[in-house]
Amino acid sequence: MTIQTVARQKIIALLDELPSDTWPEVADFMEFLRLKLNRESVTLPRSESELLGLINQPLLPEEQTRLRQLQERVGTPELTPADQHELLTLTEKVERTSADRVSAMIELARLRSVPAAIVFNEFASLRLSDAN
Repeated sequence: MTIQTVARQKIIALLDELPSDTWPEVADFMEFLRLKLNRESVTLPRSESELLGLINQPLLPEEQTRLRQLQERVGTPELTPADQHELLTLTEKVERTSADRVSAMIELARLRSVPAAIVFNEFASLRLSDAN
């Protein structure tokens, strides 16, 4: 028996255990997986790949952590002039990255010949900190 056959049998057994009123949710999830796999298997034109790279480029984890630490100190005596400068630098980077991200989404919409709102919605699930 192949791994695929065993997995298929397991899925069927699990479905049999679920109440039938949950099947629409299962079907939606399976459709999501199918679409995700189809999307991942599509080779994007280089221009789209580059734009997606810009759109999905977050701050480095250590920059995100440091930014949060500095933001927590705002308005306290613990925020030194050096900290204020670092906070300003990181904030400018976030703003610059956000502007680049929006520009890339607009360009991606143009390449796909769709309204920008459609592309914005595609990436709306990303948290701001993940996007910058």
